[in-house]
Amino acid sequence: MTTPTFATINIGTSANDGTGDTLRAAGEKINDNFDACVHRYTQIVDVTANYTIQASDAGKLLRVNSAGTVTITLPDSFDAGFGVPVLRRGAGAVQFATTGGASMNNEFSHTQIARQHGWAQVFVEANATGTAAAWNMSGSTAP
Repeated sequence: MTTPTFATINIGTSANDGTGDTLRAAGEKINDNFDACVHRYTQIVDVTANYTIQASDAGKLLRVNSAGTVTITLPDSFDAGFGVPVLRRGAGAVQFATTGGASMNNEFSHTQIARQHGWAQVFVEANATGTAAAWNMSGSTAP
């Protein structure tokens, strides 16, 4: 899946000087940008058992649907900037774990998605050595 491109509205050099986009052209760009945001996660990865995040998951939504606990493993080798949203669709707990030299941070030291239908965004903040991904988790989280 490719990253969406967004159109920039040309606002001109000064107000009402005729150098910017027309109202119609600007409105079309706004609509196109909105469509790109809405359709960003058009691919869904259905997860029903323990799962290790893959590089190919970029731009996709991980939808966890299980009655039992599922562990999502965060690898140590991903580059800074990689991220993926995870949705807890089923009643079973969704928890996160790291491998190797990876670490995971959360503002409350939480390690799982709080409730059914909640979600978390996990992303790599830094990876100085290539084998020590520093993951961050935000969203609807619980200890």
